[in-house]
Amino acid sequence: MKNFKFISICFMIIISSLFLISCGNTVKITTGGLTITFQIPDEILQQSTNYIIDLSKVDVTISKNSTSFNKTIDLSGDLAGASFEDLETGAWNIEVIGKNSAGYGVLSGSATGNVTKSDTTNATVELSTVLGLISAEVIFPAEVNVANGIITLTNPLNEAIQLTKNLDITQNSGTSMIEDVLPTTWNFVVELFDASNNLVAAGEKSIDILPGQTTNLQVTPSAVQAGHLDISLTVHMPPSSPVGVSGTRYNDLVVLSWLPNPEQNIAGYLVYRSLSLTAAKTLLTNQTINVNTFYDNTINNSETYYYWVVAVDTANYYSNLSEPWMAAKISEPIANYQIVYTDYFGNSTCYSTDLNGQGFQWSRVERSDLLSKDRTQLARVTENDWDVTIMMMNIDGTNRREFTKPNLPSQYVAWSDDCSKFVLTNGGGTIYSLNADGTNVKEVYNLEEELSWIDLSSDGQSIFYVGNDYITRRLYKIDANGENQVTLAKAKSLFWPSISPDGTEIVYITSSDSENYTLNLINVDGTNHRVVYTSDFTSMPVWSPDGSRIAFGDKSNNLTCLRVMDRDGSNFESYYTNVSYIQWTPDSSHIIFNSKTMEESTITGMDLYIKKDDGSYFRQITFTDNIFEWVITVLPL
Repeated sequence: MKNFKFISICFMIIISSLFLISCGNTVKITTGGLTITFQIPDEILQQSTNYIIDLSKVDVTISKNSTSFNKTIDLSGDLAGASFEDLETGAWNIEVIGKNSAGYGVLSGSATGNVTKSDTTNATVELSTVLGLISAEVIFPAEVNVANGIITLTNPLNEAIQLTKNLDITQNSGTSMIEDVLPTTWNFVVELFDASNNLVAAGEKSIDILPGQTTNLQVTPSAVQAGHLDISLTVHMPPSSPVGVSGTRYNDLVVLSWLPNPEQNIAGYLVYRSLSLTAAKTLLTNQTINVNTFYDNTINNSETYYYWVVAVDTANYYSNLSEPWMAAKISEPIANYQIVYTDYFGNSTCYSTDLNGQGFQWSRVERSDLLSKDRTQLARVTENDWDVTIMMMNIDGTNRREFTKPNLPSQYVAWSDDCSKFVLTNGGGTIYSLNADGTNVKEVYNLEEELSWIDLSSDGQSIFYVGNDYITRRLYKIDANGENQVTLAKAKSLFWPSISPDGTEIVYITSSDSENYTLNLINVDGTNHRVVYTSDFTSMPVWSPDGSRIAFGDKSNNLTCLRVMDRDGSNFESYYTNVSYIQWTPDSSHIIFNSKTMEESTITGMDLYIKKDDGSYFRQITFTDNIFEWVITVLPL
């Protein structure tokens, strides 16, 4: 009788009750709990030399009808518990597999736990060693006339333990399969007989059998002298299971990747998919693929999928399945916003569509329009011989009003958050301000530098602008009355400043040369400057409306990628390529961007895409050829 050491893995299920109210009656659905205890043989825990066992982790799966839950317990440190909450009452099947560091099952066991209402059920799973398998081929010497043969495995620690199997003879070779072989070191004995059942040759070698794996042996005799057969064993072990299987799910695409196998003789990989952990698996690759990435575009958004990868070596031996990776189902975004966009090389006319690419129509918004902070109003500034006309209206076209003022610039214009004031400059250095009703026009400041950007603080009390003396670019702040100008930042090149939605910080790009760009943040009072990102080329930082995230373009391998991060530089993520003109949806949940279509390094078009910020959703919105669509803004419908 083996001694067992009890290791209690606590799957404590917090007992709860769920009440459903229907038609005025209360229906009570009860749940229960389950505690699972493993029994593991002492010799396994003590890593006895009698067994070739490497126990790395334990997988526990409980299932009832079509419902299943899975937990993995890592044995690299202390054995920790796991929990499944709110189990339905009734009989649950328990399957436990202990795996080694290569992912092969070395211990297994099963049991049934009958969960009762408002109670905790104890279940014990006795784990036993997963046995190995031998597939042997014996090549006969040409001078030996063999009619039949036997292979025998003898345990050197206990010679009374033997496994014997006949060889299936075909011409000059014999094959045999021995199942349920204990994982230990065995003496492998080959005996060959003639047609009269006389022993004509025999030989033996020592071999290690591993748990849960097939040991493929090719037995080649080198010499026969006085009935003694000198044999050499060529052991073909299957490759290890691929590790690091993970992926990204988009709207109509799953991108799967994994780490290369360590073996040098890997011919390629096979990818399998299933709708559940226990359902039949479908082979997605008709032949082995020699890359570590797979694209699955045959998915349905409403389904959850599971993926496995198998490695195949040059001898056509297959690994066990990798650990599964789950691609959870995703939901379509609610089409509650309209995307306003235009042809980059076209006129100022804009068009709109909803987030699903439906409802194409002309938009009242034009390319150069200013939008109010809540995106419900627009202002359009036009110039005719230094006469500037400012027209304002609601996004739906109502409440239209306008005025014309002579001798005002219009190259750079900013609209205050409360829509009560405008500031304007023509880039020549003079800044003007006026009320949104056309009154109180005044010159605020005259800077002897070229201006390239202007904006107002959230309270309208400060003006921010970028000046350029052709040597250095400077980010300035000045009071709205033209007093107290302060230099906030300066660099050889300074681009794309943008004030945070809460009005406390400014993000901007600087560069000291044409190859090194930094993404900077600074408080609006000039304090707490910090560099949050550096690359070969960074551009177009755009705040999420809630101010928590910043999206920007970043050049990588000659493609402009979409990067997203928290405002402190943490939670950095990268998406897609050839990105330009980024906008957020008003609720900060999705990013709309343009992505260029390239053929042989020539840009042939630029369509609109939508991506959920958490990466769970991605889709192409527009499908046009040779049109450069430039997203202007995203508005409520």
